Amino acid sequence: MAKYFAFFLSVLFFIGCSSDEDNQRFLPMASGEGGDLIVWVKQDMWKGKLGDTIREKLRKTQYGLPQSEPIFNVQHTTDKSFSKVYKSFGNILIFEIDPTRVTGPKMDIQKNVWARHQLIVRIKAKDEEGLIKKFNEESQNLIDYFEAKSLDRLYHKNKSAGSEELNDRIDSLLNIEITTMKGMYFAKSNKDFVWLRLERERERGGFKHQISQGVLVFKHPYTSPDQLQPTNIINKADSALKATIPGPVENSYMDIDTRFVRPRAEEINFRDHFATEVRGLWRTEGYLMGGPFVMLTILNEHKNEVVTAYGYAYAPEFDKREYLREVEAVIKSIRFKEKGKKKEER
Repeated sequence: MAKYFAFFLSVLFFIGCSSDEDNQRFLPMASGEGGDLIVWVKQDMWKGKLGDTIREKLRKTQYGLPQSEPIFNVQHTTDKSFSKVYKSFGNILIFEIDPTRVTGPKMDIQKNVWARHQLIVRIKAKDEEGLIKKFNEESQNLIDYFEAKSLDRLYHKNKSAGSEELNDRIDSLLNIEITTMKGMYFAKSNKDFVWLRLERERERGGFKHQISQGVLVFKHPYTSPDQLQPTNIINKADSALKATIPGPVENSYMDIDTRFVRPRAEEINFRDHFATEVRGLWRTEGYLMGGPFVMLTILNEHKNEVVTAYGYAYAPEFDKREYLREVEAVIKSIRFKEKGKKKEER
């Protein structure tokens, strides 16, 4: 249920700017990476039971990464005036005790208070026990809120900086709307699939290191509900990867690793379509190379076809969470065009 709600929320975020965003267009852009989360809570509570609960819930390990990384980089502050450096962050969680005006624990959500595409969540209660109770009740929803908003910020970044020409070419091939990242290019394509790549370098320790990201989108006719079973989804993706994405040496190719971290599949509602999200690790058959992936398989019942969008990251010298989030924002920007309708405004 939480995941269903998360994707309902993400749909709301991805449907473009709300009226309050239009009114806040002169605010600075929110700063920080998608996984950065500022938590404001008094020092004594941060060192006590509430702080322990926050760390347990918000610093838990994200599934499907080759090295252990938390779902959020939680940064605690007690800055009473909430100085400018903190106000600019995209994800902010505030805990407040008010014994006189709060009748019971509650949670308020605010957008675009100090920055564009910012999400602020305030949890209020009469005492610390009330804060803990409300946080425990809402912790998964909070995670879903901040993750969805982080993807939304990346979507807007891609919409502003990405190639409209590339997006239109994908539309003409697959009849699918998608918003790609700046620097992405066609590696391979035909009428049933596109493979997009983004290659760059990042410096560390005086050396430049490779970072590779990619998105593979492919579709095929829908003939049976069995196609939507996780095992069949993974097998189909494996076949597509083997045929499409070669490794760096002869007879090597990308496939899904089922040995060390088993792929985790979850049924979700994606823009009112049945879908399955899969997370796990990919490897290279015939070569020592791998990384994390996220995959979305969607049933487009209007066209009687199954569409799979697979995003991967390769960054052996760096943490992978944010690189994977970047390709996740691309695959979750997908929209199906209804026959006879113009391209949707987001």
